[in-house]
Amino acid sequence: MFAVVLGLAISRPALALDVERSMQDGWMVVSAVMAHPHDRVNAVLAKPGETMRLGRGVRSVEVVPGRNGGARLTVRNRGFARDHSYTAERCPVEHGWHSRMIDSEDFEDHQIIWTTKPEGQGSRVTIRVKVQLHVPVPGFLVRQVVGGALEDTLEKMDVLLRAE
Repeated sequence: MFAVVLGLAISRPALALDVERSMQDGWMVVSAVMAHPHDRVNAVLAKPGETMRLGRGVRSVEVVPGRNGGARLTVRNRGFARDHSYTAERCPVEHGWHSRMIDSEDFEDHQIIWTTKPEGQGSRVTIRVKVQLHVPVPGFLVRQVVGGALEDTLEKMDVLLRAE
C-alpha cells in the first residue's frame, strides 16, 4: 500500500501555485493567485480555444466566433470509458467568461466560469465547473477528477503566462 501511495505522490508534480479547491452549491471551484498582470491573464482567457485546450483530457476544441465577443465551442473530452463531447455557448460575463452547454449526448449539464481579478501584484484566477454526465458516476470520483484537472489547468496557464 505504501508503494502505491508513494507512486501516486511521485507521479504528480508538485504544484507551483497555492491552489484552493472547494465545492460550492454543486460547483467545483479552484482558485489561485498568479504573479501576472490582470490584462495579460484576461488576454489568455479571451481566447476560447486556447483556454479550453489547457484542460487535461481535452482532445479537441472547435471554435466558431459568435456575437459580442462570444463563441460556440464543440469540445471532445477523454472520459472514464470513452470520449464525451458537448457544444457550448461561451459568453463574456463580469470579470471573465461563462461556457454553458447547449447540446450533448453525454452530459446533463456542463458549465465553466473563468474569472480573474487583480490581487496584490498579480491576479486571482478562479475556475468554476459544474458537470453532470447522463450516466451515474459517484460524486467523489467526479470531484476528484474534475478538481485535479482544474488545478492542472491553472498550473498550465501559469506556465503559459511565464513563457510569454
